[in-house]
Amino acid sequence: MNRNQFLPLSCIVLSVILCARFVTAKPPPLSETQALEIQIKKAVVKASSCTIAILDNQSIEARVRSGTLVGPNFVVTDSSNLVGFPNSVWIKDSQGKLYKGKVVGRDWRLRLAGITLEKPVPFQLVKTRKEQTGLFAIACGRGEAPTGLPQATVGVISALSRFSGRTVQVSCDLNQSMAGGPVVDLEGQVYGVSILLPHQISRDSGVGFMVTWRILEKSIEIMKSGKNVYPASFGLLVPDRDVPGLTGIPVVEARPGGAAANAGIEKGDLLMAVGDRPLESIYDLSTRIAQLAAGDVVKIKIKKSGGAEKVVTLTTDRRDK
Repeated sequence: MNRNQFLPLSCIVLSVILCARFVTAKPPPLSETQALEIQIKKAVVKASSCTIAILDNQSIEARVRSGTLVGPNFVVTDSSNLVGFPNSVWIKDSQGKLYKGKVVGRDWRLRLAGITLEKPVPFQLVKTRKEQTGLFAIACGRGEAPTGLPQATVGVISALSRFSGRTVQVSCDLNQSMAGGPVVDLEGQVYGVSILLPHQISRDSGVGFMVTWRILEKSIEIMKSGKNVYPASFGLLVPDRDVPGLTGIPVVEARPGGAAANAGIEKGDLLMAVGDRPLESIYDLSTRIAQLAAGDVVKIKIKKSGGAEKVVTLTTDRRDK
């Protein structure tokens, strides 16, 4: 092999070696921030199909709000998204396809509304009940992204029991256009549906709230049947504050014809437990009632003025919304 033949051959060999090293070389490790950003994007992609847009009409100028697809034919949203109590709305999925929807029920406890769809929508929804303070929370919405990937804001679960145990608090920025969309974890699993509580806390404050599956699933079944869900009442009066040294909540008055009176509860009785959960404070009682809906049947443990304890069955009244 002469010199003129060797040089081109050696160049080819060197190029092959360099290419092989480039292909087999490990990429630089990702920083924690980069890895987290990739995981968040994957979670948003996973939640995309169940994050849908709600439109009041089909025009380009239509107002866009968010909803969560909880079944192929059923959407849950923040009821404040349905201004004027419309009977029907339009739904747009992540691919931009339009569906006609009918508003069939509202949950006045949770500020939610249910919408049935004329045709099923392809979607993926994985539920999670791993609610724990400090876990990442990603709020997804369609206000500025009617199709494709939804807009998303990231925070953490910051409190587990807010507003009498009906909601979970998250540190995600939420505005009107995002409310009603799903809140997911880093795996894209859905914690629940976001809502706004404007009368309790200012909007765009970095604090948001969601209704989780623990309460949401029962509400969905009632709304699917075409009924509304109303707040519950026991039809009784108790002291404004706890009575020191007293075990149980004293009944100041059981309204005639009310739920408590119909269950056999009287003035002077002590409320000891609701269901299998003991009552240790007035707050405990208000929390238990807030988590119930009108018409729910619950067991109440009471202590009569003579000291005898008994369990009565109470069917809750409807409290004015």
